[in-house]
Amino acid sequence: MLRFLLVAALLQASSAIAGDPNLSGPAAKPAKPLAGTNPPAQASATHHWYDGDRRRGLRVDERLRADFPEGKAVLTERPARTDKSLDGTTIAEAPADSPVFRDADSPAVKRALPGGVILTTRGPTDAASLERLLAGYGLSVARQLDADGTRWLVETAPGMAGLELANRLHESGEFAAAAPNWWRERALK
Repeated sequence: MLRFLLVAALLQASSAIAGDPNLSGPAAKPAKPLAGTNPPAQASATHHWYDGDRRRGLRVDERLRADFPEGKAVLTERPARTDKSLDGTTIAEAPADSPVFRDADSPAVKRALPGGVILTTRGPTDAASLERLLAGYGLSVARQLDADGTRWLVETAPGMAGLELANRLHESGEFAAAAPNWWRERALK
């Protein structure tokens, strides 16, 4: 009998709700995002680099920095942003390091700039020919990266210098590609 009374009460309540226009459901369907719009992460990109012909957005991770003692990356927390630190030196006077970047379209990926730009020439070339081409930029070749003579490393200081130079060389159109010599955090599987 109790079961019958509960079912009857629920049926009355559901019919009352169905009749109330405020409780019958949403008046309109939620809007879908427009096709072709950038996801929020892309909109927040503060820097970019070229991966071949594709321009990729980057965001600076304000909490981390990367130092490269002895060629290995060490991620550390950035000091709190203040005009002066406790020892009297300003943030601008901190030792050379690299900001840590996150890909705008894949924020889990951490990148840093240990120094250097990887150049890809349009065809095989020798070091002397490339040196003549790079002299106009005030640069020199560090070493050849492949047997064909199409990939070369150009040295830069760690940090933003490598990103800015890679973008400038890529946008010049004189090379097939120019990309920073990225350090990427390895994920354990």
